Amino acid sequence: MKKLHGWQTATIGEVATITGGSGFPDTFQGESTGDLPFIKVSDLNLPGNEKYVNRANNWVSEEVRRLVKAKLQPSGAIVFAKVGGALLTNKRRILTRPTIIDNNMMALHATGVDEQFLYQFMLSVDLARYCQEGAVPSVNG
Repeated sequence: MKKLHGWQTATIGEVATITGGSGFPDTFQGESTGDLPFIKVSDLNLPGNEKYVNRANNWVSEEVRRLVKAKLQPSGAIVFAKVGGALLTNKRRILTRPTIIDNNMMALHATGVDEQFLYQFMLSVDLARYCQEGAVPSVNG
């Protein structure tokens, strides 16, 4: 980290772990109960999920998580869309429990700053400015 006008400055990678989501085969979608929520980008729009992810349309067992080799994102991680038109909506949400996110999403887990600070910072970042060129907008780590 560097000092600038009395503030410490850092890259996102210096203060957070950045991870992508996991593939979610159709076979395992649609369960309303289970051990773990498996959220898709559309879940960010559910009532009650305006800041924190409190609801999910899909749940899976720990056995299914292991079978599909899905990464578990920690409570407190900040999630957002990383591809398609949803990326341009700049929605950010905070996980309230360990959660699996689909492969159209990314997660930031604060390691060097407070998660609320990171969340507020991410609200100020317009991901459209960092999109890769192509038919479908996308960002990567």
